[in-house]
Amino acid sequence: MKNILLLLLLSITLSASSQSNFSQIDSHQINGEIVKYSVTEYYANGVIKIQGQFDAFGNKTGFWISRWENGNLMHTGTWNMGVKHGEQVSYNLDGVPILISSWKLGKKHGSFKRYSDDGDRLVEQREYRRGRLTESFRWNQENGGLLIVKL
Repeated sequence: MKNILLLLLLSITLSASSQSNFSQIDSHQINGEIVKYSVTEYYANGVIKIQGQFDAFGNKTGFWISRWENGNLMHTGTWNMGVKHGEQVSYNLDGVPILISSWKLGKKHGSFKRYSDDGDRLVEQREYRRGRLTESFRWNQENGGLLIVKL
């Protein structure tokens, strides 16, 4: 019964929050118990909008992907127990990476690199450890000079 209610809630949430044509939800079972749900949501033109999985408790888990309506990547990332864990990448409308970040159990951990809107130059890099900013680097947009802010 709990699994049926969770499936219904996921379906209602996806329907209410999207302008997509349709969503597809599949369950994965072990010994008759649902352990995760795979979700695929589509734009009206048939392009996949969002694809990922929820665990049995309704938390995002594993690799998630979202796309712009033109089919190019919008965001990719991994999740664990409902929080970001691992690499997250955001892309511009052309599918070029503009933000690459590292997470560990929901906290910023490692490099965060932000690129120009066209993705062809690094404009800022920050280093985190267990959610705390440890170093920050910024490049001057006009001359490319490096500005270092050490914390």
